[in-house]
Amino acid sequence: MPMRKRQRQKRRRQKQKMSKIITLTDEHKKQLLIDFTKALELTKVADGKLNFVKSFDNIDEKTTLYYTANAWVKMVAIVQEFTDEVAWHGLAKRSDDPEGYIIYDILVYPQEVSGASVVTDQEKYQTWLYSHPDEVFNNIRAQGHSHVNMGCTPSTTDITHQGKILEQLDDTMFYVFTIVNKKYEINTKIYDLAKNVLYESKDITVRIFDEGIGITEFITQSKEMVTRRVYTAPAYQGGYQNYRGYQGYQGYNPVAQIAPATVAAAAAEQVANPATGKAITNIADKPKTKANSSQCVNSSDEDDDYTDYMNKFRRGWYDS
Repeated sequence: MPMRKRQRQKRRRQKQKMSKIITLTDEHKKQLLIDFTKALELTKVADGKLNFVKSFDNIDEKTTLYYTANAWVKMVAIVQEFTDEVAWHGLAKRSDDPEGYIIYDILVYPQEVSGASVVTDQEKYQTWLYSHPDEVFNNIRAQGHSHVNMGCTPSTTDITHQGKILEQLDDTMFYVFTIVNKKYEINTKIYDLAKNVLYESKDITVRIFDEGIGITEFITQSKEMVTRRVYTAPAYQGGYQNYRGYQGYQGYNPVAQIAPATVAAAAAEQVANPATGKAITNIADKPKTKANSSQCVNSSDEDDDYTDYMNKFRRGWYDS
């Protein structure tokens, strides 16, 4: 891949990982009007419709969402113990030390559920909501729900519900939305209207607030005891080491098919040839036999004719 293309893709990924604005400032509106006016001058409407899209610069800003141990255990217990989708509210506040947001309690409100949906009875919900004292009511700044056997991507219903909650917030507030499944994958959004910043999962680090429990120290000590095994693949030597190429056709040698031990034994035997009275020192000297229906007869008398035939055959002709 060309270097310039890789650099463009890297910049695009970095831009996608940045936070976004929530509301349009006066400066945004002014720039929007300028760009829209330019688009009107250049656009030709072919089907009676006008489409205009304006992207605003993202914000390179990250944040941290803390859960107290109490809130984290309650949220995990809800996800673990229910086989249906369940929703909850979280009590949350801003944090300066450490900087970020802290969810310090979880509350389950009246609802009807199934494996993939949550339906709230508005009358029962309002009765429950207004039953809390001000210190609880004013700090309900988080809404979460579980996805049982699905990923954590917000559905169309989830996004519509989030929009209705945002409409009720003023410019000083923030709100946290969380989706957790049984694999404990978490999708988180934080709308901070005071900062005019939308943080998404890629912008948010989720941590458990220590509160003197010693979790940070425990994790640090545990990391010192754990090492990752690294597998090193054997070095590639290149090519097949044992192959030496095609050596060429060597011809058919019938003697080569005879085991060496057989040849050695025949040579050592020195069997006498009955026809000549001489010892056999060559396989070719072995007497030939002629078989009929009743017996095997030595035919040493025919040896000379056979030898002449073979000599003529090797010279390429045969005189009958």
